[in-house]
Amino acid sequence: MKQFFGVFLTLVGLFTSHGLARVISKDQECVSAVFGIVGGLNFEGIGYGNYYLGICQNPLKVVSTYAISKAYCSSADLGPGFEYLNWACLQYAGAGLIPEADVAVNLTDEAISRYPILDQDDVIVPKNLTTPVLVTRDWFDLGFRTEDTWDYELRLHPTYGWAMYGFWGGILLIGMLRRLITHIIESRSSPLSTDPEDLGAADSREKPTAGTKSLAHIHTSIFDGDYNPYLWPLVAIWSFDRFLRIVRVVYCNIHVQLRKKTLHRSNAAISYDQDANIIQIDINTHVKPGPGKHYYLYQPFRFTGWENHPLTLAYWGQSAVETSQTQQRDNTTDPPSKTADVSVVTPSEAGPRDTAIEGEYLLSFWIRPYDGWTRQLRDQCLKSQPLSQLHSIITDTILLEGPYGIAEPLWTFDEVLLIAGGSGITAMVPYILDHIARTAASNKSSQTRIRGLTLIWTNPKEAFIRRIAQRELATALKRDDVRYEFYCTDSAKVEVGSLPSPSIDEIPIGDAEKGATESGVLKGKEETDISESADGADEAGSLPITMCRPDIPAIIEKAAASAAESGSRLAVFSCGPGGMSDTAREATYRVIRQQNNSVEYFEESFGW
Repeated sequence: MKQFFGVFLTLVGLFTSHGLARVISKDQECVSAVFGIVGGLNFEGIGYGNYYLGICQNPLKVVSTYAISKAYCSSADLGPGFEYLNWACLQYAGAGLIPEADVAVNLTDEAISRYPILDQDDVIVPKNLTTPVLVTRDWFDLGFRTEDTWDYELRLHPTYGWAMYGFWGGILLIGMLRRLITHIIESRSSPLSTDPEDLGAADSREKPTAGTKSLAHIHTSIFDGDYNPYLWPLVAIWSFDRFLRIVRVVYCNIHVQLRKKTLHRSNAAISYDQDANIIQIDINTHVKPGPGKHYYLYQPFRFTGWENHPLTLAYWGQSAVETSQTQQRDNTTDPPSKTADVSVVTPSEAGPRDTAIEGEYLLSFWIRPYDGWTRQLRDQCLKSQPLSQLHSIITDTILLEGPYGIAEPLWTFDEVLLIAGGSGITAMVPYILDHIARTAASNKSSQTRIRGLTLIWTNPKEAFIRRIAQRELATALKRDDVRYEFYCTDSAKVEVGSLPSPSIDEIPIGDAEKGATESGVLKGKEETDISESADGADEAGSLPITMCRPDIPAIIEKAAASAAESGSRLAVFSCGPGGMSDTAREATYRVIRQQNNSVEYFEESFGW
């Protein structure tokens, strides 16, 4: 009890004296320890109940502080210690410490010898004292050790704090240098090279982050700004990040054409396909898109217009004006069709398609509505055509921010296996578009070495599969180097958005063998005729869709074996529900361990 009470009084004094004070030097610690001990005692007279006014202007407290300091502190520590104490009084009490000369008559050896010496457990310690006092050596040592430990931590914390800034700053610098060096190496190396050392690996995803100061400021406000040097850099980083994002929003959504002296802004058409249960948002922008990109969408005229929603880019095409001009330059005589103008994907008759100008792109985002914002979008679309089974369409102002993200280097592989589940198709279509663009590129550095690309897509809604196959994938599915397998799980009563991997016993042997046999990656082109059936597939209703789940491990094993046999490098890219991605990842890991290391795995994950 004695030790506890002494520590309590000492800490009360220290918290009050140092909670708002500067870090003191070693030669000021002794007087500061006395300051903390006497500050926790109550004396009658001036400043009763006011800590700093009492310790600075109450004669009884001031004499006690001088007397105890002279008794236990070295003469070298007295001057710096009283200087610090006077600074604290001026800073927080608004009045300086009573000079020693003014109370010198009470500091003679004879006067000090008459003062009572208090121990920590004396009954008069918590009472109002009426005379100057001294304290025992044990109590002073306890206070000094506490002071010394406190000051050591205060001196050490800034060192560690700035060291952390230096550490993470170094990490960021190393990361930026690595990315710069990698970019330089990849830009100089040809993707058509057969040397495995020239081929890239999977890049790590970088996502923008930002912090706020408010909670940290409230938590550290009792230290009177001592921690502000650590908080303000965070504020600066957060503010700079906000500023850059605002600039990026303006840049993405406003297109200034100086030659034509025009100012053009982005417009959005939002449609809802009830059969496919998919919302499509089409937005025009002049910022060039690409695979592996995601954007943040804002609906500024809502009550919560500051909210942003991250969405993966699902499809893009040139503006209708530019597509028409390109067709005229190429002397194209084919009538418009789903294959002649694949860039026109919006179902609306008015919106980005009609307002887009030359040099702009039409970006499409596919969303499966759940709760919150996506549900509100769906309800808005349904209200526009409550009695119709046609696509419900609305136009609204939606701001675009992006693109963010890094494309996986799939074009550096000989064979590519894309495995999509549900809305995971949004991550696959851009890579298919990129493959088509690279095969037609004249610039050698932009070309691809992919000889065969296979898409495996499982979705619970057959209408959505047919819709994408008819529109966005119509041209790709007719190519000789693109093969596909579509699976629908609607008959299996699978919940929307959930696609767990089945056990071997759950897959009918006939269907599993059929799926493995039909895979374009698994056999030669002379045996593959499934991709040729895309011509008129939707008109005739003959688009091949297997009504079961795919045997993903078997598909990956066959593809890896085929790649190993032909000496090809295989990329397996997966995007879908967690269970499906886990199955694909485990299967790829097994084939890498069992067969060869010419297989690499890439994965895109989504949260909703």
